[in-house]
Amino acid sequence: MKRCGLLSIGLLLNVALSAVTADAVAAEPALPPIKESQPSRDSDGVSASARAALEARITQLEQAQGSQALTEMFTRVEELQAEVQRLRGQDEELTHQLEVLKKQQRDMYLDIDRRLQQAPAARPDATDGQDSGSEQDAYQSAFSLIKDGKYEEAVRGFKAFLASYPKGSYASNAHYWLGEANYVLKRYPAALEEFGIVAKRYADSPKVADALLKMGYTHYELEQWEQARAVLADLVKRFPKSDSAPLAQNRLNRMDLEGH
Repeated sequence: MKRCGLLSIGLLLNVALSAVTADAVAAEPALPPIKESQPSRDSDGVSASARAALEARITQLEQAQGSQALTEMFTRVEELQAEVQRLRGQDEELTHQLEVLKKQQRDMYLDIDRRLQQAPAARPDATDGQDSGSEQDAYQSAFSLIKDGKYEEAVRGFKAFLASYPKGSYASNAHYWLGEANYVLKRYPAALEEFGIVAKRYADSPKVADALLKMGYTHYELEQWEQARAVLADLVKRFPKSDSAPLAQNRLNRMDLEGH
């Protein structure tokens, strides 16, 4: 009896304790569920920190690229400036060489003209009505155009001179220089005609060797190889001690090398 009473009391205590525990749990406020922290994301699913890092990298690349492009541009400008300086130096050098050649050409023309006048043709008699002073002035006027490289004007000048003084003291010289001007202007048939006049009409004058040389050169430019060889060989044979003979021989040697 006593043992049964003790069991009953234990059961009653357990029931009471369970009821108290349930009431205490129910009385506590509900706590929200624990969630893991997540970084904020934009509409594209990229986090703000990642986007900021990407934008910073892009900015760095743009700045680096811009700096490189600027450096390349400055380098290119320096290269162009150096090229301009080089070309300017070449231009100055070519200008100097051209002036030297012009002077040499003028000196050569003066020397040829001096030699052409070493044995001038007999002056016309006073009855011809020609003023020798006016003739010389007219000749020198046309010859000055040759010295200055004004070949087109020189052609007109010597034609006008020959029209006024066809048998004058400077007629053979005028024909020679008329041929020279046409040769420089690449009017080879006209040049050949004038040099031929000097060689045939004034055969006893010292002008013939120079005229034959230029005839040979003119045939060469016209690719008339046989005529060029014949004229130049004739010059070397007839005037071996003339200044034109070595030039004629040089051209013949050149033609040999070229197979003409």
